[in-house]
Amino acid sequence: MADSNFSAISTIAQQILNNANKAKNISPISTIAQQVVSNASNADNKVTVTDTDPIITKTVGSNTYDTNAKNIINQSYKAMGAGNYDNIFQNFLSRLDRHGTALVPLNAMNYGYTFITRPRLNMTTGNLKQHPVMATLASDKPDTVAFMIRCLLDTRLTRGTLINIVKPTTNDEIYNFSSDLAFKSPLLDIYNPFFIPLCNGLKGMSGWPDFNIETEATEGDFHSGDFTFVKGSDMNNRSTELSLEFRDIQGSIILAIFHYWCLMMALQAKGVTMAYPDDIYEQRLNYTVSIYRFITDVSRKKILWWGKATGCFPKSVPIGAIFNVNHDEVTISSAMNFSIPFTANDVKYNDPGILTDFNKLVRRYAPQVDSWDNLDTTTMLGSLNNNFAGIPLIVNSSVGDLELIWKTNADYYGESRSTK
Repeated sequence: MADSNFSAISTIAQQILNNANKAKNISPISTIAQQVVSNASNADNKVTVTDTDPIITKTVGSNTYDTNAKNIINQSYKAMGAGNYDNIFQNFLSRLDRHGTALVPLNAMNYGYTFITRPRLNMTTGNLKQHPVMATLASDKPDTVAFMIRCLLDTRLTRGTLINIVKPTTNDEIYNFSSDLAFKSPLLDIYNPFFIPLCNGLKGMSGWPDFNIETEATEGDFHSGDFTFVKGSDMNNRSTELSLEFRDIQGSIILAIFHYWCLMMALQAKGVTMAYPDDIYEQRLNYTVSIYRFITDVSRKKILWWGKATGCFPKSVPIGAIFNVNHDEVTISSAMNFSIPFTANDVKYNDPGILTDFNKLVRRYAPQVDSWDNLDTTTMLGSLNNNFAGIPLIVNSSVGDLELIWKTNADYYGESRSTK
C-alpha cells in the first residue's frame, strides 16, 4: 500500500518532469523527476538520495518534513542552480552564486509608524490676549476645539509642570488645566505625549537626508594625477527640510493647528508674546518638536530601522490656497490635502538613544504604562477591534527583536479592549 505522504511527492515530481520536458536544456531535473515517479510506484515508497553537502547534512535532521520529500526538493532546487531550499539565506550570505540563480526573498518592509511630539508654546490666557487672532483660543471649555488646540500646542497645560515665576495666577491656571480641565476633555489624551491629529492626518513625508561622506581631492601633480580621501561627515547634524503631506478633516482642524502654531512663533520672535521664563533662561526653542520614524516588518510589530528628526518646526502654512477661486471645483481640494515644509535641525538613524528617548517620553506622560495591559494585536481582528486605543512602547522580544507594542488602561480609556 503506497504511503499517503509519498503520493504528494510523486505528484510534485510528475509536475517537475513535465516542466523539464518543456525545457530541453534541463536534463538533470528530468532525470531526477523520472526517478521519483518510478520509485513512487514501488510498495516501499522509499527514495534514497545521497548528498554530502555540509549545509544539507547539518540541517536536514532539524526539518519537520519527511526526509524523502526534503531530499527531493533539495535536489530539484540544486538542479536549478538555486542551492538547497531550506538554507537559502545561508547560501546567499556564505556561498558564492556563480550563475546568479539564487532564489532569495526580496527585502519587504512596511512603512511603519510616525510619531510627532508637541511644542511647548506659552498658551496661557494672558499671553494669548496679546494678539486678537490668538485670543480666539483663550477658551477654558474642555469640549471645544479651541481648548484642544491650545493644550496640544502647550504641553505644560496637560502635564502640569509648574514654573517659578512672580505671578502665581499663571501657575494656578496651569494647575487647573492639567488637574481638571484637560482630564475632562473628550478631545485630549493626557497620557499620550504625541500630536495625535497630526500623526493621524499624516499622508506622506519626504526629504529625509542620506548619510553622506565628505571627500577632498589633492591638487594634481606634474602629470595631472591626484587622489581623493575622506575628510569626514557632518553626521546629519545640519539643517534639512522635510515635506509633510496631510489629509485634513471636516472643520480644517489640522490647518488651524498649523496656522496658530506659525502665528505664535512669529509673534514670539517679534516680542509680542513671551515664552515661559524657564525656556528663556535655558535658551530652549519651545516651538520645536521631534519626529520619530519606525520602519517595521510586514506584521507592523518588529522594528527594523528607526530614525529621529530633532528641532523640527513648520515654516509656512498654505492658508492662502483656500482663498483662491476655481469654479471648476465644487469643493476646495487644497483644503483637503496640503503639504507643510518643516525644518529639522538634526537627524539620526538607528541610534539606540532614540529608542531610550521614545520610551522616556512615553513614561513621562504615563508613569504606570509598564503595568498596563497589552492590546491584542496578534490577530487582524484583534488589532482592528483595538484601534484608537492605547499608547506605544518599545520592548525587547523573547528572541531579542525590537517590538513596538501597545498598552492600554481600561479605567481611563473606558471600554476594556485589552487582553492580559
